Amino acid sequence: MSNKKISERQKKEGNLSPSDNHSQDSTQRGDSIIPSFLNLFRFFVPRSEKDQSEEYDLNINMFNIYFSYYIRKVFDEKIRGLLHFKESVEQSFQKLQSQPEREQKQDQIEKENQSFSQDIGRPLVVQIHEKQHNSYLADNADTTSYRGLVNLLVRDYIKSEKLYDPANYQTVAALILLLTFPAFSFWIEIMASTKIKRELVYGLIVLNLTANLVYPIVASWSIHSHPAAATLLMMFTCGQVLKLISFHHIMHDNRVMIRRLERKIGDSDDQVEENVYNLPPEQQQEALKYPNNINFRHYVRYLVSPTCCFQFSYPSTERRRIGYIIQKLIEFILLNLLIAQLFYQHMLPVAKEAVVPLRERDYFKVLFLTLQMSVPAAYLWLTMFYSFFHSYMNMWGEITMFADRRFYSDFWNAGDLNEYWRKWNFPIHSFLIRHVYFPLRRRKVIKPVALFLTFFVSAIAHEYIVVGVFRVFNFIAFFLMIVNVPIMVVHPNTNNIIFWLGYIILGQPFGIILCYYQYNY
Repeated sequence: MSNKKISERQKKEGNLSPSDNHSQDSTQRGDSIIPSFLNLFRFFVPRSEKDQSEEYDLNINMFNIYFSYYIRKVFDEKIRGLLHFKESVEQSFQKLQSQPEREQKQDQIEKENQSFSQDIGRPLVVQIHEKQHNSYLADNADTTSYRGLVNLLVRDYIKSEKLYDPANYQTVAALILLLTFPAFSFWIEIMASTKIKRELVYGLIVLNLTANLVYPIVASWSIHSHPAAATLLMMFTCGQVLKLISFHHIMHDNRVMIRRLERKIGDSDDQVEENVYNLPPEQQQEALKYPNNINFRHYVRYLVSPTCCFQFSYPSTERRRIGYIIQKLIEFILLNLLIAQLFYQHMLPVAKEAVVPLRERDYFKVLFLTLQMSVPAAYLWLTMFYSFFHSYMNMWGEITMFADRRFYSDFWNAGDLNEYWRKWNFPIHSFLIRHVYFPLRRRKVIKPVALFLTFFVSAIAHEYIVVGVFRVFNFIAFFLMIVNVPIMVVHPNTNNIIFWLGYIILGQPFGIILCYYQYNY
């Protein structure tokens, strides 16, 4: 391309600056640097008058731009170097000025330390008891903090990854759906009061209770619930089913009483208050109100109260103590965190270690690991007892203003198994005596058989919980409960020793190891 053509092209572009023209021309040539130096080179070559036109002016401008840029760049670098040199000189000068001062201060500190070390710890100088202090764990303590313990417990809970498992939230949703069965039970009793066929009432009751028992098993097995969440589901189910059985049993008894009165006195109104069951006067009057004594508000209070036995009235407290409720709630939360810490730190590693001996049938090693787990298992058992039977039950007793707080007795002073099971779990013991043992005795079942059948029902309930929690059938819980019946026959001291050895030291730890093995492998 000739110089003349370049000049004409520049005239057509008009407003383009020299640098823009050069960049565009360089881009078309496929080079951005070499043309600039060629133009500079041509600037020093002699030219004809014809060539020294606008292109000459363009090259002059380009040379000025590049030269200015180079000078500016060199100048900036020199300025930065000078500034850096100035800062380093100032810092060095400051260090030289401050060094004597630092040496003086250091000498002064050393002298003070020497004088202090000569008198440190003298009994006359150190006054230990200068003011009043309260015990750290006392109610009137100045400051009490459990941050380290709480951090340890919460860390183990988070480490268990229970918060991140979607199956746990599905299990909670399944638990909420369990509330439909009590609603259906109340509707059944309302229908039963309208003189419908008794066969239909009993069929609906059996169907509702059966569905209530089957539904949690299906939910746990299909969701693959974590054992902790499944335990909550199964324990809630057992408590609810016992409450519904007691409710239906009481209402059935009430209807039978009314029918007996109707058959005995007919339609006469002057003898309608005859006491058929030898009830206390207040209960007699309440029972005669049927079906008006079916009160939904009282039914809901019964469902949330810490009892498994329905009745038309309960002893109540005058008010709710909010501080007491908060105290028991905090106890319950902290104890459950402690249970998680005991399990994940002291029991789960032993259960994992027992997998290989169980596979290889190394029974001596399994026995050794069972004994190793017996101590933390005992602590876990006692912690669960206090957490549930004391903190949790008292919390709900205060919320519902339920005054009868006999949830347990001094089972630790029991001399034999018979006394132990009467004192260990009063709500379940009361239910079994009222709705299993006494009905069997009224039907002329001898005492040993009635006792065996009562423990049989309890053993089935324990095995039902294990099946729902661990999704296995091993009959460990069933065996540990049903074996109590023959053990009770022997001498009290003997069955006491058998209980502690077979149930606490060996039974529970081995059951945990076996359930873990079957659950995971």
